[in-house]
Amino acid sequence: FFILCFLPVYPGAPATAFPSSPVRGLGKSRRRIGFRFFVRVMQMNDYGGNRNNWMEIRAEGVKSNRSGIGARITVTTGSKNRIFDVRNNESYLSSNDLRVPIGMANLKQADTAEIRWPNGHIDRTAKVAVNTFYLAREGDLLRPDPQVRPMKGRAH
Repeated sequence: FFILCFLPVYPGAPATAFPSSPVRGLGKSRRRIGFRFFVRVMQMNDYGGNRNNWMEIRAEGVKSNRSGIGARITVTTGSKNRIFDVRNNESYLSSNDLRVPIGMANLKQADTAEIRWPNGHIDRTAKVAVNTFYLAREGDLLRPDPQVRPMKGRAH
């Protein structure tokens, strides 16, 4: 995950006025409006990242729509229920990944994961492990998503 920061650099500004970065570049503006842009690329993993547990669920409808749009996912941990909707947009002219990311903090598993499909069918899976990408196929239990493979050489 990268963040690009565009900072205006006016003629005569010393290069030392900007924080150093392993990756940076100066380039002229295409409109030649009298200043250049200082581009800084920061990789978020450089700062330790987030070490909390998670899970991601991709819904795939069989009798409902294939993308699972409109499905409601309820994850229960202890006495808490968290509810997520599968949708493909948030705002005007936008779209989302259809996988539902679920933060699990320091928990080792979810007690249950329930998927309520748009046609009314309900699937439940008990004792769902964390730090895994799951496929929720309508009429079936959660299982690891076959479309996602771990990167070689990295711990899961």
